[in-house]
Amino acid sequence: MTLLEIIRKKKVATATDATVATHNLQNKPTVANVASVAVANPNNEKINRDIEKVRSCLVQIGEPEENHYLILNKCKRDPEALVYYLGLAEESNRKKRRANVLKILKDNPSTQRAIHHDTETDPDNVILTIAIRDQYTFKMSIPKHKYDSFTVLEIIKEAAVQ
Repeated sequence: MTLLEIIRKKKVATATDATVATHNLQNKPTVANVASVAVANPNNEKINRDIEKVRSCLVQIGEPEENHYLILNKCKRDPEALVYYLGLAEESNRKKRRANVLKILKDNPSTQRAIHHDTETDPDNVILTIAIRDQYTFKMSIPKHKYDSFTVLEIIKEAAVQ
């Protein structure tokens, strides 16, 4: 995979300059002779996704912007800090999804069920937040490759009849 292909697919790449094999200063190498090697690093891709989740959370919770750089750098260096802030991000997203379904029920007094589907938070799953009036709210994760919104609606419709 070329560096251009990696960039187009928004993958993370580490570029390492090649070193010249000779020390002959009379024949200076050209760019064509000395290339860069690009290596995709899946761990960096996951870390970058996690850092982006933390960045989004900091904005949502109103953390002062001058603290963002410090917190994000700490998360990059300290795995425990990253776990803490990812938990904070997940809790913030959970509260937001729950508030959304409760608002739907409040705004529609005759509706018994409200559903919010979140396709952005998790790269692999669709997160459904479901509220049933005067009973409970809950979260369901469905792999994106298996998610079908029409099937979900049909299941809910069948459950409403029972």
